[in-house]
Amino acid sequence: MTLVFRPPIALVSFLFLSAQAGFADILKEIDALRLPSAEVTVSFLIRTSDGTTTRFSSDQDGKGSSLATIVSSGKRGEKYLYTPNGLWLFVPGSRRTIRIPKIQSLRGETVVGDITQLRFADQYRVERQSNATRDGKNLTKLRLVAKSRSSTFRTIELFVNPSSFAPVYAEYFLTSGKLLRTAEFGAVQRIPFGSDAIDGVAEITFRSSQGNETRLMIERIESQRFANGHFTPNAIQR
Repeated sequence: MTLVFRPPIALVSFLFLSAQAGFADILKEIDALRLPSAEVTVSFLIRTSDGTTTRFSSDQDGKGSSLATIVSSGKRGEKYLYTPNGLWLFVPGSRRTIRIPKIQSLRGETVVGDITQLRFADQYRVERQSNATRDGKNLTKLRLVAKSRSSTFRTIELFVNPSSFAPVYAEYFLTSGKLLRTAEFGAVQRIPFGSDAIDGVAEITFRSSQGNETRLMIERIESQRFANGHFTPNAIQR
């Protein structure tokens, strides 16, 4: 396993607030606490407000594409593919993949982006940075703007700890400017990574504008090497 050097918190804070640090680098540092930027498979579960728990296995190519497969009973084998070109769904027993219109991907408690897009930098760029206060804590607020129209949300207001890069809170907005949901990120903890573990944010609690609550919990991460064509609509039918 490749070990990643993390500078002391004081130095990280200086780099984060310095004009010399590019926005792209800032977002990569934040994502480092969410998911390694490499080819990995993430095992996680989503629990909705009605108590339903669904387990997923999500392949991530580290370049913006991902394939999430349901591994628990009920809809076992159902797959969601995300690439910069769009979203697709494959249901076992069907003969083809179905392209998911953007508006349809936003329906229900579990937004498709929750299970396919686990890194901010894959789909968003930082437009601006400002200071903010939430629950009596001084935070840094980043406005994220989608790189393409296929992204689930047009903008995200992301609040992070300025000294550790840890995400704290986020607001997700549609193209119309409507606030669709919010997210609260759990504390940084140890997440199993192969035979070792890494520091990361393993739990996120989403709340919709209707008050529904959904929790995403990462259980473990494994390094992978995916074959060419793994992240294509035709390949997910196998």
